[in-house]
Amino acid sequence: MSTPEEAQENPSFVNFGRTYQEKVIQAIIEDKDFAEQMIEVLDVTFFDQKYMRIVTDYYFANYKQYDTFPSAQI
Repeated sequence: MSTPEEAQENPSFVNFGRTYQEKVIQAIIEDKDFAEQMIEVLDVTFFDQKYMRIVTDYYFANYKQYDTFPSAQI
């Protein structure tokens, strides 16, 4: 079991489960204002699944490069 100090050193959504992590990604994709706020504070390593990291990283990288989020079709 990890101590509170360890949790602060290695922040992660792992303890919240896969469903929670997917809902965070869903909220980022559906709510552009929320996504803009999360760019500065959300690290893709918070997710425990590789596909979650890839989706989030691509989404944020697109915003940083083009100053807009990718459309739902993309």
